[in-house]
Amino acid sequence: MASQQRKTSARARAGALAATGLIASSAAVAGLGAIAMTPAGAATATKFYACYSDKTHALSDMQANKAPKCTSGTKLVSWNSAGPQGSKGAQGAKGAQGANGAQGSQGGAGSQGGQGTQGSQGNQGAQGGAGAQGSQGSQGVLGPQGPQGAQGSQGAQGNQGAQGGAGAQGAQGTQGAQGATGAQGAPATQCEVTDTTSAEHYTDLQTAINDATSGDTLAVTGECVGNFTISSGTLTIMGMPTAALNGNGSGTVMTIHGGATVTLTNLLITGGVAQAGVVQAGASGGGILNAGTVTLNGNTQIEGNSAPGTEGEGGGIFNLLNSLTVEADAQVDENSAGDLGGGIYNYEGAVTLNDFSQVNENNAGASDGGGGIFNSGGMVNQNDSSEVLHNTPDNTAT
Repeated sequence: MASQQRKTSARARAGALAATGLIASSAAVAGLGAIAMTPAGAATATKFYACYSDKTHALSDMQANKAPKCTSGTKLVSWNSAGPQGSKGAQGAKGAQGANGAQGSQGGAGSQGGQGTQGSQGNQGAQGGAGAQGSQGSQGVLGPQGPQGAQGSQGAQGNQGAQGGAGAQGAQGTQGAQGATGAQGAPATQCEVTDTTSAEHYTDLQTAINDATSGDTLAVTGECVGNFTISSGTLTIMGMPTAALNGNGSGTVMTIHGGATVTLTNLLITGGVAQAGVVQAGASGGGILNAGTVTLNGNTQIEGNSAPGTEGEGGGIFNLLNSLTVEADAQVDENSAGDLGGGIYNYEGAVTLNDFSQVNENNAGASDGGGGIFNSGGMVNQNDSSEVLHNTPDNTAT
């Protein structure tokens, strides 16, 4: 039977891994490599404050530019949020008010002085027919000299003031408003990380991970692009209120070594494409490759990752000999594997689904490949209102 052959192959793989030193024993894993992320450019940040509980890893009373009063058992934290500030470039569009200078062309209304030609109505004096005196009226014809009043139209030279309208070329400063198009980058804002314990700020998630001490919480905003590794200790990574970790198609998004305990909250983990030869000959774990203890909670989503190839396993998550808990509203959705475990591949570990968690709409290439979860020699526990639905070709397999 195909599943029995996979179990035999899986155990043979475990022996091979032990021989290479990647797995020290059947209960520990070490030596998984890391790829440093490439951070995005810096941005001006708006100051946010909140009260943080080390016990529940939760934030409360979040406010912008104002520090709340935190209750006993919580502490004040702060961080910067980028993106929307880029839209200030749109204020450059105010330069277009320079175009009001073109109103100087109203000086051309001075040409109304040409109405002085009405002086020619003095010719009506000629209607007096009162002799030459009427001809004096013709002196009124001199009134056309009134058009010299049209020289007042030289006031239209005030139109040169309209050259001030060339100041409206300053409205080309609205091209600065094109900088506001940079604000279109706001949907994928720069990665910003704050260690809530040390209050240190970073734009590089891997650097923040490396600097953190066991028990720290990293508050993240924006999108952090790269491949990230947690080697040891206890660490919480939390979106504020949400954030994205994007593998950008270059490898596993998050690799967690044996001995590390990690909680991922309110994060989107996406864009991971597992590489072959890390754990086995085939690709393993597009979104997360876990050999430690991992909890996904809040609104964390493992989505849009893959383990390609005919031996690809664990498109969303590859759980290796250890513990994976999916709880609250966390989801493992729309991932794919070339062979087994489109959502999750569990190799001799323990997978637990609690609360309203979901493993839905994933895909595996093998005919009995466990589109949702493939379990190889481990345990899968589904509790509460959790779901494993609408996966292809099947929801679970062993």
